[in-house]
Amino acid sequence: MGSVISTRREKGKNYLLQTLDEHIAGINCMVLSDDGSVLCTGSDDYSIRLWSAKTDPVECIGFLTGHHDYVTHIIIEENILISASVTFRLKVIQKHPNSLYFELNSSPTHTLILADKTLRKWEMSSCQCLHVFAGHTSLISRVLCTGNFIFSTSYDRTMRCWDIDSGVCIRVFRGHKHGVSPIIFIPSVHDASDSLEELDMYAKDVIITGSQDATAKSWSFTSDECLKTFKGHTAGISCLAIDQQEKLLFTGAADNTIRCWNIFHAHELRIFEAHSASIISIVVIYTGCGDSLIRCFDARSGILKRVFKSHTLGVSAMRVTQERLFTASADGTLKIWDIADLQPGTIETTQLTRNTNARKLDSNLEINSLQERSLNNDKRSNVDSEVDERKFHDQTHDIV
Repeated sequence: MGSVISTRREKGKNYLLQTLDEHIAGINCMVLSDDGSVLCTGSDDYSIRLWSAKTDPVECIGFLTGHHDYVTHIIIEENILISASVTFRLKVIQKHPNSLYFELNSSPTHTLILADKTLRKWEMSSCQCLHVFAGHTSLISRVLCTGNFIFSTSYDRTMRCWDIDSGVCIRVFRGHKHGVSPIIFIPSVHDASDSLEELDMYAKDVIITGSQDATAKSWSFTSDECLKTFKGHTAGISCLAIDQQEKLLFTGAADNTIRCWNIFHAHELRIFEAHSASIISIVVIYTGCGDSLIRCFDARSGILKRVFKSHTLGVSAMRVTQERLFTASADGTLKIWDIADLQPGTIETTQLTRNTNARKLDSNLEINSLQERSLNNDKRSNVDSEVDERKFHDQTHDIV
């Protein structure tokens, strides 16, 4: 279904396996199903395409339309695919019952969280708004859902935690000097090899945020106390990632660098400086950049191991599955790369394991803001936050 351009290179050289060019405009987002069988891409061409992620070659197996503007975010939740566009038009698409990987379960209740300056929780079967979470004074940048809580970051310089059932704001985290965007949740967990300081930190549920003030901060969920501040970047931080052991933090920023930190001490361990444009996304330790290149680094030494060249515009999303790397770009193409010859230890994603804590992530739904301006407000703090928002989009969204 559709065209496939296949390019093969000498074995062992990380050759480009395929280029899929069915989209006719830039790709903004990409998500992989839980079983790894279906890859979904959303595009500026107002469409969503489904791809057979486990087949060789990869093929387009579905084409979804209905949006009237750019598709900016996609979520797969059980048998439901959810997409959103810049016009806040929501599409809920029931997966096809006749496909093997689209097996339907009994009819569970599904909910969706969407955000502008408020959060809204929707019951998807009836499209009924269940709760409005009000409190932020400027545009919400990211939303992270856990089993019991919702975390939201905003250009009003704060992060808020909400009870997902009642809609009550439980905590407000203050300390950043400019707009707050990326967010990571680390549940409390430790093992016998951890130091006393690590044990003390792991005894808490920890949240890490990145900001346009060029810093990242770690926070105690219990006390809303700022635990550590990660200083070193010279421009706003646009993305965060952690290693599988949850001891290393990677921050990507508009200063064209990725920095590696000790989570417990906030010590800078390494700087990855091979990029020539703002860092858009990190999959440890693959990076996508506005210069159209994908890079692979050795996580321990910081040595640049591979540069993947083929995209013609910035790289907007990446996924690693089995021995293949999927990359999507503003050039409208999806590319599949063979990474089988890389060291196994370098193929690590940022998804958290799910077996340690009742408040551990049930889903890692980071919903990008679907609007490129904040609402006007007479207060000076909100004027400042609007400036933060414009700076953030100028520096980190130059590829979408």
